Amino acid sequence: MAKTGLIDRLVDSSKQIDAGRKGLNTPGKANKGQATCFDGIAQAISALKEAQATKDPKVIWTLEYVYLVQERQFCDLEEKLALMGYDKMLIKAGDALRSLEVVNSAPDYVTAEKTHPTTGTAHRVNGLPKDAFHSSCNYNISCLEHTITSAMSKNERELTKQRAENLKTAKSEYEKLQTKALGLTETKTK
Repeated sequence: MAKTGLIDRLVDSSKQIDAGRKGLNTPGKANKGQATCFDGIAQAISALKEAQATKDPKVIWTLEYVYLVQERQFCDLEEKLALMGYDKMLIKAGDALRSLEVVNSAPDYVTAEKTHPTTGTAHRVNGLPKDAFHSSCNYNISCLEHTITSAMSKNERELTKQRAENLKTAKSEYEKLQTKALGLTETKTK
């Protein structure tokens, strides 16, 4: 039930952010638009921090997926590059969520792990398979960190940083799930 509440809060905050952004471009409504946008951002950051505190990769990625859907929905159709970026990030989010299903079934994950090369940093992270979850985290974190360097308000930058931090937390916690699924001790994977 807590996850549903976080999703609802994130959807509401996304709508507020969008309404605020539209208000910024409306003559006579810029101040109200800015306040609405910043309130939405504050609510989104709060929901994302709460998700991060759960240390549950599924909660974190579900919220990231919902946020991406909202951002894509509010994106102008003329912004083709942004739409393509959201599409790729959504695909990666789906990959991460599917990986979570497999890692939570130890026998399935042990079998899947046998398909990964056993050596090399391109194929392993801390001795664990660098699977679709890792690829998804790395890709989306990279996109978010690149976005932070673009022109945006301090508040939007904080929101983007929080999203990246959430994915870093999800990745760290996922490694614990991998370790457990493979029957390894944490010291072996470090």
